[in-house]
Amino acid sequence: MIALLSAVVFLGAAGLDYATARYFAAVAARQPHHAGMWSVAMYLVGSLGYLSVVEVSAWLMLPQCLGLYAGTQLAVRRAGPGT
Repeated sequence: MIALLSAVVFLGAAGLDYATARYFAAVAARQPHHAGMWSVAMYLVGSLGYLSVVEVSAWLMLPQCLGLYAGTQLAVRRAGPGT
């Protein structure tokens, strides 16, 4: 059970960090609708991840941190140079 939850936390954290990067890109591009949608995604995914760490186990911080790193890598690589 904890392995499945770790995978969910990892993917959720990666999604959170990806959404954060897309949010800042939308703000920089002055796209309020897109920024707002990414903001909502950040809140929903982030809340679930943090609740799992607090309610289930502090050890879930490890997959959460790894997921945050992976999400940043994905967002930066998808953005490409100069964007």
